[in-house]
Amino acid sequence: MKTPAFHMVPTQETESLLTPAQKTFNRLRAKIKALQEKYRAVTQELDASLQFYYAKIRPEEVAFQDALLERIKITYQFYKSQKSLSKANLKSLKASIKEYRAMNDFRSASF
Repeated sequence: MKTPAFHMVPTQETESLLTPAQKTFNRLRAKIKALQEKYRAVTQELDASLQFYYAKIRPEEVAFQDALLERIKITYQFYKSQKSLSKANLKSLKASIKEYRAMNDFRSASF
């Protein structure tokens, strides 16, 4: 004898036949699937953000750092060559050079 078709469709009655462990497994599996979808969405958003950063922002940062480094070199040359500045002006200029160097955070630049 064949099983009637209405017995093959999951119903409230067939779901209640599941053990608590099976119910927990199904609930956790659904939760994992939802988290995986969320993870994929966040990963795609972060990838897009990184692409934008490296295409638009990073070149501007590099240009800014290069300009700042050039400014530091010029200021240092001026600092070393000027003998007519007062000690207070020299101290102020030296402090500015240190500040620019800290802002640029370069490691291998030498004067």
